[in-house]
Amino acid sequence: MCQVRTLQFVDWLYLRNDKNGFDNLVLARVNSQSIKEKNEKKYEVIWYRTGDPVGLRRLGSLAFQPPQKIALHVQHAASPAGDDEIKAAADACLRLFLDLHAKTMSPSAIIVPKQSFNAFVQRMNQLNFYSAEEPEPNMPVYSSIILSVESEPPGVRQLLFYSGRGF
Repeated sequence: MCQVRTLQFVDWLYLRNDKNGFDNLVLARVNSQSIKEKNEKKYEVIWYRTGDPVGLRRLGSLAFQPPQKIALHVQHAASPAGDDEIKAAADACLRLFLDLHAKTMSPSAIIVPKQSFNAFVQRMNQLNFYSAEEPEPNMPVYSSIILSVESEPPGVRQLLFYSGRGF
């Protein structure tokens, strides 16, 4: 399985000044790594302010091609992660899912630190994903996007189904 290895978040303390409008700025670094490679490959950086994207810079391409299985791996700058960082993580994962889907790849899991697991799932609920148990094999699922969010260390798992109109 290949990984978008890190969705790493950096807290820019030196930019916290109400006068310049950069308060609560969070940087998400997105790197990818193929199983065959030892080093991570820089993909993009996204700047967030209070959970909303304010800038993006694409640095390169992903380190893998379809039809490989992919996992998104979230790493926070601090533990416990703040609300703005969790909002940024959810948005970055959703953006990355859409990027991957456009390239005919989709992640098999989003791996989130156990400390921020519930807050991450709640944020995804606010982005029109609803939490549900895994359906029986013979039950149809009416959702265009299904995400599996898993904790690290392992132990907690939640399926999220997209509902375009909210629920």
